[in-house]
Amino acid sequence: MPANDMPLLGYGTFPLKGDEAKACTLTALELGYRHLDTAQMYQNEAAVGQAMAESGLARGDIFLTTKVHPDNYGESAFAPSVARSLEALGVDQVDLLLLHWPHPSLDMPDVVERLAATLDKGQARTIGVSNFNPEDLARVQDLAGGRIVCNQIELHPFVDQRPTIEAAATLGIRLTAYCPVARGKVVDDPTLQAIGAAHDKTAAQIAIAWLVQQGIAAIPMSRSRERAKANLEAGDIKLSGDEMQRIDAIGRADGKMINPPGLTPIWGRAH
Repeated sequence: MPANDMPLLGYGTFPLKGDEAKACTLTALELGYRHLDTAQMYQNEAAVGQAMAESGLARGDIFLTTKVHPDNYGESAFAPSVARSLEALGVDQVDLLLLHWPHPSLDMPDVVERLAATLDKGQARTIGVSNFNPEDLARVQDLAGGRIVCNQIELHPFVDQRPTIEAAATLGIRLTAYCPVARGKVVDDPTLQAIGAAHDKTAAQIAIAWLVQQGIAAIPMSRSRERAKANLEAGDIKLSGDEMQRIDAIGRADGKMINPPGLTPIWGRAH
């Protein structure tokens, strides 16, 4: 699969671990998912790799993303951590390697240089970041000489991420949405329920379709085979312009749900 051909619907593997991570990932591949998302932080790379190996699919049929833990951004830790990830996943190269979170304790130019080195080494087809705000996104793209291709962010109907969406478009960076159904909270939203009823679909499917229709990749996780199948089918839903606007209106600037302690400081303001 070409490195720039990331499927708009992928399977997120957080917080799955061990045998459950392997089984759920294998089910996702059986259902037709061809985009898998993992991370060093998730501690499930080996399980994801085992599922890939047992799926019978060719390596080139799967778009694989992993992320470097902020604890591994330092000079002595970065390259060994990437090598361990590749070994755990059972691959020579990932399709997309991301910096998982901005981190105020380390110098961004040095970290970006280490990230870019994985391209030269053939360890990653493409590189990107995750959880970067517009200011940091512009800076990292400049430092990387335009080689950042993706920013993975929390994105669902309840959070207004328009500044980051606009920045990414200006910088030529794709977006991937994690937590696309807001940890299941979308099912209770009356607007999404009403639009879903009009399409004979669920509120969760509508939330995912809203992202995909914007050209934003979504990586929902589900332990249920039926819901995983429904999530994948959401990519076929066509929403009207009015429906898209009604969903747009739900979002709030303070709608984020993911704010892990110690990982959310703004990098750009630290340097």
